[in-house]
Amino acid sequence: MRNSKLIQILQTFDGKQRRAFEDFVASPFFNKQVELVQYYGYLKKIAAKGFPTNKLARKELFLQIWPHQAYDEKQLNYLSSQLLKLAERFIGISKFEQAGILPDCYQLQYCIDHRLEKHYQYGMKAAAKKVEHGKKDSEQYFYQQYLLADLREKHFSSLKQRRYDEGLQEAADYLDQYYLFKKLYHLCAMLDRQNVVTPSYAPHFMNEIQAMLHQLPFDSPAIRTLEQLLLSLKHPSKADHFTQLREYLRQYSDHFSAAMLRDLYFSIINFCIRKIRYGEKAYATALMSIYQEGIQKEVLFEDGYLSPWTFKNLVKLGIGLKEYNWTESFIADYAPKLPPHMQQDALHFNLADLYYALQDYPKAQLHLRQVEFSDVQYSFGAKLTLIKIYFETDQEEALQSLLSSFKIFLQRKKLITKDVKMPYLNFIQLVHKLYKANVEQLNSLQAEIQKTEMLTARSWLLQQLQQRIDRPKTSYN
Repeated sequence: MRNSKLIQILQTFDGKQRRAFEDFVASPFFNKQVELVQYYGYLKKIAAKGFPTNKLARKELFLQIWPHQAYDEKQLNYLSSQLLKLAERFIGISKFEQAGILPDCYQLQYCIDHRLEKHYQYGMKAAAKKVEHGKKDSEQYFYQQYLLADLREKHFSSLKQRRYDEGLQEAADYLDQYYLFKKLYHLCAMLDRQNVVTPSYAPHFMNEIQAMLHQLPFDSPAIRTLEQLLLSLKHPSKADHFTQLREYLRQYSDHFSAAMLRDLYFSIINFCIRKIRYGEKAYATALMSIYQEGIQKEVLFEDGYLSPWTFKNLVKLGIGLKEYNWTESFIADYAPKLPPHMQQDALHFNLADLYYALQDYPKAQLHLRQVEFSDVQYSFGAKLTLIKIYFETDQEEALQSLLSSFKIFLQRKKLITKDVKMPYLNFIQLVHKLYKANVEQLNSLQAEIQKTEMLTARSWLLQQLQQRIDRPKTSYN
């Protein structure tokens, strides 16, 4: 049962949700089957212990509900299916109740339909107050203001009065703002993602949207910010759009939801990374500033934790900028803010990277030995760093042994895609050739490194090759 949809969904519930779902299952409005109440009562009890496998055996579950009956798998499957439907309904209703004024809108629509004027007037004032207490000029603000304006228009129409109604104008204006906000967001996402995925997206009506932005009858900092992101992505060579975008984001970050703001920061981060890859190294400093800004504000955090890959990227950036003291402090300060199960691996892996850059190879190896490889990328990265250390310190036996074992490891991992494997397999082959190459072979090897399409650590290989050209191989004793 552990892999059943029912258990998977119940595993996502925290203690408060488990208690609330117990009340939900016990409510006659939603459920009249006593067996479902008993069934969930048992599952709730073992949920606190992490759903032990021995407690999830089908016959064990059946006996908890029907202790005096012969085991009937169909009967248990039916009950599990019914409880799953209740869990899904519970989630839907819970999310609906948390969806701002959406529940209020259905109540107000009911009041309009049944001519409950006093109820409508009171409910409209309460809903409008809720919206005003939210983030001004945000996606949700535009949408909820549109919903209320549309309801005011429906209420006015129901009164059959022949006079001007401001609700109609407000509904149209807020709908325009909501549409522009969402359309700009999707256009920016398309331009950002098409740099890393194929086939390309079709950003329909981009020119028309840009024309509309030049004649807005209202001013919206959030929409202006998204417009600058669109212009930056569409015209990456024009630095003034990027500069203006950074300024807007500093000024108007409170106009976006946490999730939207995180998306915006990652879009700008991706933009800077692409610029750096194309040789515009000046963007590295801007990227560092954006990362620091996003981390200090906890914008780049998700569910209270910093992503290990954001952490790793920032460490590499700090090393690349030779900000070694800052990088060491960052690792110490922010490793505890990573997901608990990845903290130790991230700490030791990134310290190894730092000490490798400082050419303190013994310390780098000490930390690499403490990495337990909670993720395959740590495994690959650690092996890559060790290969570099063995090569640079001329530890031939250790180098050849690791190259061989890493190659076998990659070839045996059938679940790892070719796109992931090949850059490392090509790296292994070229390191072996480079280590064994004589002076006459170095020029042809340089061409091979440069033309190999799928290759990791290309710049390191070229750097080591150049050192071999400049001076003969020496021993590091």
